[in-house]
Amino acid sequence: MPIVSQQGPPPSPGWGTPPPPRALGWGQPPPGGPLPPGQGPQPVYSQYGWGGPPPAPKPGVIPLRPLGVGDVLEATLATLRRYPAATLASSAVVVGVVTLLQLALLWPTVDALTGLPDPSVAADPQEWLDELARLPWAALLVGSVLVGLLSFVLVSSLAGLLAVVVGQAVLGRPLGFADAWRRAGTRVPRLLVTVVLVGLAVGAVWLGLLGLWLLLALTDPPVGLVVAVVLLSLLVALPLSLFLGVRLALATPAVMLESDAAGPIGPATAVRRSWRLVSGAWWRTFGIVLLGAVIAGALSQVVAVPLNIVASALALDPTVAVLAGLVAAGIGQAVALPVSGLVLGLVYVDRRIRAEQLDMALAQASAQ
Repeated sequence: MPIVSQQGPPPSPGWGTPPPPRALGWGQPPPGGPLPPGQGPQPVYSQYGWGGPPPAPKPGVIPLRPLGVGDVLEATLATLRRYPAATLASSAVVVGVVTLLQLALLWPTVDALTGLPDPSVAADPQEWLDELARLPWAALLVGSVLVGLLSFVLVSSLAGLLAVVVGQAVLGRPLGFADAWRRAGTRVPRLLVTVVLVGLAVGAVWLGLLGLWLLLALTDPPVGLVVAVVLLSLLVALPLSLFLGVRLALATPAVMLESDAAGPIGPATAVRRSWRLVSGAWWRTFGIVLLGAVIAGALSQVVAVPLNIVASALALDPTVAVLAGLVAAGIGQAVALPVSGLVLGLVYVDRRIRAEQLDMALAQASAQ
């Protein structure tokens, strides 16, 4: 949750304007570069003891200092334990609604497809094709588009809500299911525009690639040239789209948590903020986000695979078996989404601590 209200930021630094730089931050060398061994200030037992300086304050799920990979993973689990209603329950509701809509859309079509005879043994193949053509494909297409749009809104809103949970969890403040959605709801329109902007930026790479391929197809070049151009374009498009995706990954928590003098920041500002925050830390950001995605995917499979095995062992009707697999996948996704969303929010906090000394503002806010 933003530390500032929508009417403007408080006098002290919060999630909004970065505080002024301090003389020496976490991990910063002294002016003029590192000193030779044996020179510079030495540990003083009367001040800190033999163990060095005292640990950073920890009002919530993270210590207020730059975070390591272990800190991010530990804080993710701690947030799930402390805020189960705002994280796991919210994810279950969102995924449950999406899954029910998918079931309602696919049930008639799957039932009709499983009822068709095997085309290899059909007496008249043309009759089988006629039966296939009579299925409501237009209604299925329209329904799929509508369900896809609603799924986009719900899943994007969940990602924004998880950023709000992180904003409260780092300060150790309580947050329930209804309060989390209320706090996130006012910024959902900005969030959706932000997600679209990021998608367009990454998708523009692939749209340009498709345009190049279409142009190549119209000129009727030699096969060897076609293969070379396709491979080279893929070698360029894949890393470029990955680079853009990571540089803009922190736009979601930024638009949900930051404010300026005019109120909550807009989508374009959030995109620029993500670009600046990830600058100089692309590989670190990519590695932690990828690790979170791998863990989330593993948890999803741990939940979904046993359910699919049970469904297969029950020898269900083919239609029911297909839809049971869809339900199992939804349950796995309900577990995975909070993990990846919380990891992304914690990476955002870490980047702001390292780049803007956000730990000072958070310590000040937690003291208040």
